[in-house]
Amino acid sequence: MGTDARLLLLAIAASLLSPLAVADTPLCWDKGSYAANSSYAANIQRLAITLSQKAASSPTLFATATVGSLPDTVYGLTLCRGDINASSCENCVAAAFRQGLRLCAGAKEATFYFYDTCYTGGLASMFDAAVVALLNVTADHAAADTLKRFATGEVVADGSVPAIYALAQCTPDMTPESCRSCLADIIQRVPSSSSGTTSGGITGVRCNYRYELYHFFSGNPQLQGNHRALLRP
Repeated sequence: MGTDARLLLLAIAASLLSPLAVADTPLCWDKGSYAANSSYAANIQRLAITLSQKAASSPTLFATATVGSLPDTVYGLTLCRGDINASSCENCVAAAFRQGLRLCAGAKEATFYFYDTCYTGGLASMFDAAVVALLNVTADHAAADTLKRFATGEVVADGSVPAIYALAQCTPDMTPESCRSCLADIIQRVPSSSSGTTSGGITGVRCNYRYELYHFFSGNPQLQGNHRALLRP
């Protein structure tokens, strides 16, 4: 990355009840390395403190920060899930840094995720259609949320499908159009990435979605509906 080497970070908080349950494997990019006792390493530690505090104090639970001067400048981006509180967000970002820096030791660029456990199993194609419909409706509402770009939804159980819960979120600095486009790009991968499974999700740097058969987010679903209504053109 030349002299302007940067560290890119994303910390997605887990559920409100257990925000530090499981850390996903971080992505350690091959974009250069740094020594443990270097100025770059010290700037990363400063960045960890700055980002966790800024995210916790932000009403959107989103923060960016730049620490240090060239050639040891580091940049960070962090986003906590929209249904957790400030304290859980701060703890999660700090824990993501600790875990990620341990697993990506010396890497100048990395992406860290924090997430709780997914459970998988098989269901029929009607379930897949209901999942995609729910995710798209939830994505519409997330893109329209001017504060957090965050929404939750539920397909009500009937004889054809079980109850399905979904969450969609973008970083709050995105426009409604760019948020919806980002979510559309990852939702269209559902048939190939998690078809027939009872849980799934994709977490990107700028947007993410998740669905489960249990109520995994805090608070009541912002959207509710029968899957037949969601599937109508």
